[in-house]
Amino acid sequence: MKALVLSGLLALAAGACAATADSAGQTAETPGAATPCAMERHQSLVGRPESVARAADLPERARVICHNCAVTMDYHEGRLNVWIGEDGTVERLSCG
Repeated sequence: MKALVLSGLLALAAGACAATADSAGQTAETPGAATPCAMERHQSLVGRPESVARAADLPERARVICHNCAVTMDYHEGRLNVWIGEDGTVERLSCG
């Protein structure tokens, strides 16, 4: 019985480790899949200057997050996050 319980706990622990997260703790999106925040529509911003991202036609709830700026960690599935890297260009996009 102990072996059965232990193997079940190990299976749960292994499954919990399977999800990947970015540096902000957000679960990574599957490439090419439609996302709740329409991130795939704005992929062309990656590598572009921050000024281009701020001038882009982003969704209403989107936020452009500058390098080393404080952000709230509240999660909104439909919100697009545009992350600016240290070099002043769009580093990545995420939902949340």
